[in-house]
Amino acid sequence: MTIAFLYYSFDTSTVSGTSVANLGSGGSAYNAVLISGASVSTSTKVVGNAALLLVSASSQYVTIPTFPTSSQGLSISLWFQSTSSNSINVRLFDFGTLNPQESFGIGINSGLLRAFRCVSTTCVFPNSEFLYLNVNDGLWRHLVWTMSPTGDWYTYLNGLIFSSYSGQGYVVPASHPDNYVGKVAATWGTITYLNGAIDEFFLFQSVLTPSQVQTLHQKGKYEIAI
Repeated sequence: MTIAFLYYSFDTSTVSGTSVANLGSGGSAYNAVLISGASVSTSTKVVGNAALLLVSASSQYVTIPTFPTSSQGLSISLWFQSTSSNSINVRLFDFGTLNPQESFGIGINSGLLRAFRCVSTTCVFPNSEFLYLNVNDGLWRHLVWTMSPTGDWYTYLNGLIFSSYSGQGYVVPASHPDNYVGKVAATWGTITYLNGAIDEFFLFQSVLTPSQVQTLHQKGKYEIAI
């Protein structure tokens, strides 16, 4: 399996105060930080003994230090659970730069998942909503989004490919200082928060293959006895 650059298991052994250990190859320089009382819960989880729990009413989220993207591709994998009602601008994650202004991530818009990439005021929203599937039902789902350097996007839900798009652009291979899990970036309008949970968050500096996506999904699938 390709080694992740960022990996947050959110197990209790990886949390010390508000610091969440990065178990990926980037090391402790990329430890995440719990904000506004965000915590890990042992009662709702997929893999290991705990998962990140976020309460939107308390404005809870996680920050990740400035990290680099490479020119070799990008993949992000996570398990998520949402009970965010039908709010707009909810984010599973939102990463970006300030100069040039760029943001990329996956949000929940009126209950539907949407991958996006924005540069200044121009945003690419391919038709990647999980139509007819409102994800604000509290169920755990596995999600993977890959981007190739040529701008090919693939999204996977529960180990299976859901959508593919070409020519959607690629993130700037640079340092990204504006990084949130569970919250929209401050530069993009109304700030909203995820009400739910996240487990097993990975960021790879490469494009995962379908078999690698399956491996990540199967690990969690059997632990939650789907």
